[in-house]
Amino acid sequence: MKRNRQNIFLCFLVGSIITLSCRLPLSALKNLIESGSQETTLDVPSKAPIPIAVEQDTTLGGLEGEPARVQIPAGAFMTDASASISYSDTLPALPEEGWVGLGATLSVELESEQTRSDQPMQVRMEFDATGIEEPGEVFVGYFNEQHGWYFFEPDSVDLDQGVLTFTTFHFSLNAPFSADEAKRIDKYLDKKATETFVKENSLGKSQGEVEAMVKTILEQGVGINDNRVVEIIIKGVVEQMPLGNIAVAIYDHDSEELTQATLEETFKALGNYVASDDNLLKEITSDKVKIFANSLSHNAMLVFDLNKFANRVVELSNEVITNVWFNPEIEKAFQVYKNGAEGGWFGYSVDARDWDQLSVQMRGIFAKVQSDYLSSYCSRRGINPDQLSEDERNTIAHNGMEALKAKFDERLSNQEKIDEIKAKQEQLIELFANQQLLIRESVNPMYAGNEDLETLMNRLFLMTEKIMRDTGRSEIIFHSFDENIDRPGTQIYGQQIANLVRTWYINREISPEQAEKAYHQALIDMGLIEDENLIHGVEPQKVTCTGDYVSTFTEVYEDESTRVCSFTMPFSIEFWNVGALGGAEYSGASLTWSFVNFKYADCSIDNLEERVSTGEFSGGPNGHATIGWANFSLNSGVTASVSYSDEDEYVSGSCTILNPSAFSGWK
Repeated sequence: MKRNRQNIFLCFLVGSIITLSCRLPLSALKNLIESGSQETTLDVPSKAPIPIAVEQDTTLGGLEGEPARVQIPAGAFMTDASASISYSDTLPALPEEGWVGLGATLSVELESEQTRSDQPMQVRMEFDATGIEEPGEVFVGYFNEQHGWYFFEPDSVDLDQGVLTFTTFHFSLNAPFSADEAKRIDKYLDKKATETFVKENSLGKSQGEVEAMVKTILEQGVGINDNRVVEIIIKGVVEQMPLGNIAVAIYDHDSEELTQATLEETFKALGNYVASDDNLLKEITSDKVKIFANSLSHNAMLVFDLNKFANRVVELSNEVITNVWFNPEIEKAFQVYKNGAEGGWFGYSVDARDWDQLSVQMRGIFAKVQSDYLSSYCSRRGINPDQLSEDERNTIAHNGMEALKAKFDERLSNQEKIDEIKAKQEQLIELFANQQLLIRESVNPMYAGNEDLETLMNRLFLMTEKIMRDTGRSEIIFHSFDENIDRPGTQIYGQQIANLVRTWYINREISPEQAEKAYHQALIDMGLIEDENLIHGVEPQKVTCTGDYVSTFTEVYEDESTRVCSFTMPFSIEFWNVGALGGAEYSGASLTWSFVNFKYADCSIDNLEERVSTGEFSGGPNGHATIGWANFSLNSGVTASVSYSDEDEYVSGSCTILNPSAFSGWK
């Protein structure tokens, strides 16, 4: 029966060829005949409809001289269908400023009751790549008479060949376009703002599962049942979720990583609690916390229980991020659900918010959502989908579509929040641009020679996340520096972020170590973090340390005999308690010592001459300095050691701080 249907189709095709042959070049006719046994091909621009085979692949266009090709896989249409393809050098309407056409428009007109396909169709279009420097400049424009132009990113862009490809589930009028930088930024931020909201929102919904994980660790693993303590530790873990390792694990959809990260963060919070002055766990020491952490990380039963929570968190995140928010066809369906569709917009004819109409017309995307949800559901639970009954499969697939509708409704209700996120990201991008961090030239310290605009923006937002994490800030504000921030512990100026990013990348050109060092110092200088060595409540004071050092000389004679002489000399050192930590004005230190004229003959000295050497003291009760010839190290703000050595002299001594109270209260 299959062979018979193919023969009937070929007879129809040959009849069409005979009908059209008076209008086709001989070479085109030859190509069409030779390819007829494999696929249906339209060889020149024409309005004549071409049948779309149900059980065969069909190609529209793509022959020499044609600027486009449409590949339709078998099974794309389940009813009789045909399509005609045509091109035009003019646009049906001018787009808004910032978009420039790059070539001929492609129009595919479908004759079928089925307006959307059941399989993805690939379109290949040629475009004029003259003057195009980055693939990110190239977009596909889709035109609908009632809705105007809609622009989206192609699947691939080949600038050398001047060819782009994209996937679609509906026929339409398309054209290649270039976008100016403002449009590219706007398109990027549309996606970035949504992504940011989804991450924040999915983390919020995951909080309950993470709280349950922490409670399980404390109660089952450590044996802590004090509700107050459990609540404090849970709060400590959850507070770092948006910026810490737990968030990274959720974003990566890695349940095992999430389990380990939660264990680590739980014991970190527990350790901080145990170290506090008012803890209720007197029987638990910091060493015991380390032992708990090590043993529980290898406790298979506990890890198994935790992974069940982690899988639910990952399920929430995966469902929301991967299957709902960042699939191009799902995005089209959402726009239709939000606005309704008339005139075949994206191949739909749907009233706004009418889920029943929309879901039926989704066709191939409907099937893909259900299939993906079923596969994900079974994979997370270790179920073989082939062992499910038809009713079970249908129920799970139905739940997948219901989950999609819930996410659509959630997104609609939160569009205002997404818009607010985008507005802030636009302000941040403007600050980055002012720092010349978007320029693709050597003046931009972040530009290594081959990054495009989108890559640079990705790096900038990754650095922003790092800064927010390192400073513990949760909100970016865009006041003037002259205006005080409302909540110093939680807010950060956008300008500070831009300055920090530039500091990082300027020093990154020297070395990664220099970048980290300069960045860390900038955080301190801006008051965003505390220097781990800084004092609290200690006023700068001059400190004096007095004592003696022993200088030992060794003289080697020609007969290899030696003579060793030594003498003891008093010295004193004066410096500021805060040293360089308090600023350059407090960094200076001075050593008062005696220069001597030494006589090896009898190990005597004469002509004592007092001298003063200077250097810089690092600061603090355990600070250090190199002062002239002497290496100086302070010990707990009470005593200090002095040393020096070369080939024939060795110096070692100590001194006592005369006013050790200068270091009282140092933390």
